[in-house]
Amino acid sequence: MKELIQKAWREHADDPEGVRNQLFKAIREIQTPEDLVDWSKIWTHLVGFELGAPADALAVLSGVLTDAVVPVQASTLCDAYLLSRLATDDGREGPNQEISKWSLRLLMSAQDDFRAWTIKAEALLAEHRVEAGDWTGLHGLALVAQAALTLPIGSVCERSVAICLNNGVSSAVEAEDLEPQYKALLVELAESSRVFWQRVGTPLNDARGAYLIQLAANAANEPARAMRAAAEAQKILATLEDVDIDLVFVRLALADSEKRLGHNTTTLAETDTVAAEWKDGLLDWYENTRRRAFGER
Repeated sequence: MKELIQKAWREHADDPEGVRNQLFKAIREIQTPEDLVDWSKIWTHLVGFELGAPADALAVLSGVLTDAVVPVQASTLCDAYLLSRLATDDGREGPNQEISKWSLRLLMSAQDDFRAWTIKAEALLAEHRVEAGDWTGLHGLALVAQAALTLPIGSVCERSVAICLNNGVSSAVEAEDLEPQYKALLVELAESSRVFWQRVGTPLNDARGAYLIQLAANAANEPARAMRAAAEAQKILATLEDVDIDLVFVRLALADSEKRLGHNTTTLAETDTVAAEWKDGLLDWYENTRRRAFGER
């Protein structure tokens, strides 16, 4: 099962229908609680999110849970709850609401903190909305962050909350149609993301959290806040190795802040000089990021 799941994660983007069929056939091979956790995770991601069929994914998963011959872990119940919420959110009500209540009741009876698991599910749902261009998902992420901060440090949802906040803010700062009232919220969300990265991540995650604050603050036209975050990011990066690429992007965002404040500096020219040596995808990434801040060359 482990090899099958690894293969599914590698190949699902190129052959989603084929991988879905393989996962469905693999149900009979689930023999341990770990098998069920790993299978439900890729099944939920692929069918519920990538293929956009949460109700179908939920129908199969609920059947697997009903017939399970191994103990069901809280993380799998979280997947069922997430799919039920996603299906209801997409307008597929009726049975999905009942399954949502059922999975929530099971989560409440799990040994792990059910609040942490439901917060994780709501974080994924809010991130999904943002990445689909529904900016109300940013409010959902804000509520998730507030709820997660009330839990004890070390709760099972912290890494997922950090990732979802990071991905949501990253998607929103790149959007051209983001409404002004949401831009101010981006800074709050980026700061919350960094808090969780400081709990569960590495110093590099912390530096990238500060960089995310730079992007959010610039998008909200708060360049002074962005420059403070730039100083924090550069201080952390100075203690790490092999972070030259990160440093260039931090300094590119710093150049954007300086432009907004009317400062005449050489920061942009310096980052351009370094990035000119890059190739292919990395250079394209730099140019796209530069274009959003400074327009066409």
